[in-house]
Amino acid sequence: MKRQIGRKVLGLVVGMAALVPLMVPAHGVAGTAAPNTINSAAIIDGEVKTADIAVGAVTGAKIATGAVTDSHITGPISASKIQDGVFQKKYANVIVVAKSGGDFTDPVLAVGSITNASSSNPYLVKITSGVYSIGSNRLVMKPYVDIEGSGEITTRITGSNGTNAIIV
Repeated sequence: MKRQIGRKVLGLVVGMAALVPLMVPAHGVAGTAAPNTINSAAIIDGEVKTADIAVGAVTGAKIATGAVTDSHITGPISASKIQDGVFQKKYANVIVVAKSGGDFTDPVLAVGSITNASSSNPYLVKITSGVYSIGSNRLVMKPYVDIEGSGEITTRITGSNGTNAIIV
């Protein structure tokens, strides 16, 4: 009888030994649910490369809030990947005011020529170096039109209308 019990115990031990590899995943820690899965404790920092990640496997729902910070981002990021409103969009139209070689020589006429500015059709009036006297005229700002000089010392707009020369 001892011999039969011994054989049965030995058979049970051999059978259990055959099951152990099925209970431990290929990578990681025993007790994880699916084969070939790992938990975060088993990942060595820097060892997971882009080629190791399936296309579409990383989604916003799988990234913890605050997990991606500036210090974790390297390399270029295309504008299409950045949320709208976070960065300055390019201007749809640029008008250059210059003493010579620009679209206009007078900033008042340049801004006055804009009639279709909108959120989807913004304008930039770029005023190059120089002093631009607008006399008694007023330079009135318009929605979705920005004015940019070449520097506060190198680009000047003057007028004889006192402090009301530029209306914002």
